[in-house]
Amino acid sequence: MTSNDQSQVLQTLLSTKVGKLYGLQDIGTTRSWDYSLPTISHRGFTDRADFKSDKSFFDIFKDRVNGGLPYRILKSEGVFDEDNDIVLFGGCLLDVIMKRPSSIKDFDLRLVGDAYVNDETKCVARAKEFVASVFSFLVTENKKIDEEYKAAKNAVQHGDFYPRKPEKCNVHEVTVLLIR
Repeated sequence: MTSNDQSQVLQTLLSTKVGKLYGLQDIGTTRSWDYSLPTISHRGFTDRADFKSDKSFFDIFKDRVNGGLPYRILKSEGVFDEDNDIVLFGGCLLDVIMKRPSSIKDFDLRLVGDAYVNDETKCVARAKEFVASVFSFLVTENKKIDEEYKAAKNAVQHGDFYPRKPEKCNVHEVTVLLIR
């Protein structure tokens, strides 16, 4: 498939009106393969989380993924709102589903909507706005961490142990891909 064909497929996907939206509760926890047929398997099955609702997924994302920091960042940006233009996808969702929330190292986000399909300038501007907002959020979080550590250190009585210095929030890399 050529780059131009991929671009047309992507534009079609982004501009297609969605009928029914599916939630995480629609993902089956068991595979639906008919094992009465001859079956060869080279590895065992991996246990998956069972989500009764989207809320149960977000509870895990909020409480167990990197101390909840990614959840707070994305929530402050409105990523979880119904009318948002940024969508979380990719391996981080799979890691939560496969019960591996502590192994998440990156978060894939994508701009969606008709407004960004044919307007590269608008797309780049929104990406810059999002990245600047993330950095602003992290600066605020780091100030809170410093203040809490300073208060805990000042509250130490003679003979007590000093509190361990907490890790600050850090972004190692931001990659913005423009797919045409």
